[in-house]
Amino acid sequence: MLYAFLLGKNTALSLAEIFSVLAREHFIFVSFSISGNALIIKLDKRIENPQDFLDRLGGTVKIAEIITETPEKEVKGPILGYISNSFSDSKFVFGISSYNTSFPRLGFEIKKELKDLVINSRFVRGKEKELSAPEIKNNKILTHGADFVLIKNIDKIFVGKTIAIFDYESYSFRDWNRPRRNAKSGMLPPKLAQIMLNLIPTYNPLGAYRLPLIFDPFCGQGTILQEALLMGYQAIGSDNSKERIYDAKENLKWLKKEYDLKIEVEKMVFQADALNLTEKNLPAKPDVIVSEVYLGPPLTGKESEKEIIQLTENLQQKYIQFIQNTYYLLPTTYYFVLALPFYKLKNKVYHLNIIDEIKSIGYNVIDPFDQTGIGFDLLPEYDKIRKTILYSRPDQMVGREIIILKK
Repeated sequence: MLYAFLLGKNTALSLAEIFSVLAREHFIFVSFSISGNALIIKLDKRIENPQDFLDRLGGTVKIAEIITETPEKEVKGPILGYISNSFSDSKFVFGISSYNTSFPRLGFEIKKELKDLVINSRFVRGKEKELSAPEIKNNKILTHGADFVLIKNIDKIFVGKTIAIFDYESYSFRDWNRPRRNAKSGMLPPKLAQIMLNLIPTYNPLGAYRLPLIFDPFCGQGTILQEALLMGYQAIGSDNSKERIYDAKENLKWLKKEYDLKIEVEKMVFQADALNLTEKNLPAKPDVIVSEVYLGPPLTGKESEKEIIQLTENLQQKYIQFIQNTYYLLPTTYYFVLALPFYKLKNKVYHLNIIDEIKSIGYNVIDPFDQTGIGFDLLPEYDKIRKTILYSRPDQMVGREIIILKK
């Protein structure tokens, strides 16, 4: 089966997440093409419930099933053929989403030819070259017609039909409707928390896959714990701040009520210093640590290079201490997925210099693109030297560096 995954803004994170989840779900896959923000991939079996599958991916906007590959000048034919075969007595609602290509008049031309075929149709034209998830949902396109996806690949066009769209309302609800939100302490987006959890390598220490116990030692307002629970994991979390522990507990109580979860919030979250954890702090021995560490104080943009270097040196000492402590304290914790800070000042990037120290402690950095055959030129956010993925907006001074570690 040939599918198109339409990627989010961070190409590297989206691809790393897709490859990780496909491997965990026991798909055999071959990447056909990556052009712009579209991945064409061949799977050995069908995706049985595309919307459910997409709901588990934080970095994918759409999934489309490829109908055919055709020369650019013949792209109209397969679409007309599909509509003719799918037409019923009701009006056929359709849109055109173009990726790495443009067909500004195609929708109107198809509508005109459908009228000649006595097929009643409505063409939905989006604000951009591709229809957004709200445009598709608000016009009931998936239930009353089709969003046709056109992806350029060298001299051919892949023609597909959207079968699942990003559930923007659910992410917004989980983010903005929580009772406790504190922008000053940093706001990890739920979709990034979901991606980080999806980057956990397949966990089978005893030869059979099982869901690992997740621990977030910098849990803040509980976003990673929230997404872990919704994904079916067991999870525990801690934070050094009494106020953040209160936030996390209130948010998880809200989550329990809204999603009817069978969890004991008071036993899940506890106050502790991540840099000085002890065995008595932990209610259970975790298998995997997934966490966004403290990213440092807010920056004004007026900092000198010396101040940024001093900041990175202070933080890297703390996180080396944290990783070293957990290595001995948690012998069954095989994996870390961490969001570390990096800083941008005057077009220069400053990382925490901890990679060599991490290796000397006893961890390897996992390359999320190992053996995928993906060219590094297609991954602008990927640091091939550090084997990490950078996540930030262009205007941000503080970004997140996603790193995967294995004991």
